[in-house]
Order: sequence, then structure tokens, then C-alpha cells
Amino acid sequence: MEEKKQLIPTAEAAKFLGLKVSYLHKLMMRRVIPYYKPNGKLCFFDKAELEAWQKNIRIASQTELDQQAQAYIVGREKGVSNGCDTGNHWQTASLRGGIRSRRNAPFLPDVQEGRGVFGEQV
Repeated sequence: MEEKKQLIPTAEAAKFLGLKVSYLHKLMMRRVIPYYKPNGKLCFFDKAELEAWQKNIRIASQTELDQQAQAYIVGREKGVSNGCDTGNHWQTASLRGGIRSRRNAPFLPDVQEGRGVFGEQV
């Protein structure tokens, strides 16, 4: 037999999550939290989905971070790529035209000489 979803109103959902109703409304308007609007006016929430939403962003413990760092260092020493680009980001971005330095930027306006942005006469 299929279990029926337990839908709760907004005020009860805010109490369940430990939030103010106004903040829950803000999350709803930003479409951050899942909710149901069966009649087009009142909003309802599924408790199971609220619990899943609370658990969707997990912060790793320091031990887990240390293990990930150690695995990264060992992989890097062996020459194994962990999906991270170890190249010089500034150099590759500037080669693609993503970063402009003052040297390769168009001429800046020079009021004394009467020149425009691209060096043309004004």
C-alpha cells in the first residue's frame, strides 16, 4: 500500500523548520524550497521533502577535509588529475582574452592630446 504524503500548512512548516513564516515566504518566492499550491492560494509542504531540503547541503567535518586534501596531494604527486585544473589560471584566461591588462587595453582617453578611447582624434 502506498503511503500518502503528509502535507502541512505554511505556519506549521515554518515551526517544523525552525524559521519565521516571513523567511519561509522569502524562500518560497525565490523557489529555494519545494511546496505545493493545490488550489492556487494556500501553500502546503511535504514533511519528507522538508527534511530532505534541510539535509541537502552538508558541511564536511575537519577529518573528512583532511582526508580529501591528503588524497589530492597523493594524486597530484602521482600525476593523476582529480578534475582540478592545476595550470596558471591568469595566463590561460589572458590568452583567451578574459583578462585585460593595461598594456593590451585600448588607449585611454587623453584630454591633452584630444584623443578618444581607441586613439582616434576627437
